[in-house]
Amino acid sequence: MGNRSRKSSARVSESSDEAKRVEGCAIPFLKGGCRVGSPPSEGLPMVCTSEKCEFKDQPVHACCLEALEDALVKELEHIGPGRCWTATQRRDNIWHRRGLPLIQRLCRCPCKHGLRLLDVNFMEDEQRRAQAAVVETEEPHQR
Repeated sequence: MGNRSRKSSARVSESSDEAKRVEGCAIPFLKGGCRVGSPPSEGLPMVCTSEKCEFKDQPVHACCLEALEDALVKELEHIGPGRCWTATQRRDNIWHRRGLPLIQRLCRCPCKHGLRLLDVNFMEDEQRRAQAAVVETEEPHQR
């Protein structure tokens, strides 16, 4: 078997002390890498499956995550059961158990040791907080 190199879309540069640095956010699979080009101070969390990942706590820009999801939905149109799903089903299944096995090869982390995946638990907690805030603002009007 030949030695295959894995390509990462995040631009990684080597400095003189051999430490890796990513220009922008560490987003996988996107051609051209990060859409913004600067590291995000705030953003959406993505996790790496590798414990020794240097990008583990680095968030990604919302526009980069949206571009990644668009690209993954487009890829799912050509992969296995994703061909039979509607566009809405593809987007809903990307980060969950039905879609993740189909796209995980596309989500290699720039650290080259694991997969870079959306922190689904964080996103679900944010949705619950947003819904609770809406309910709290509606309750005073009902009294």
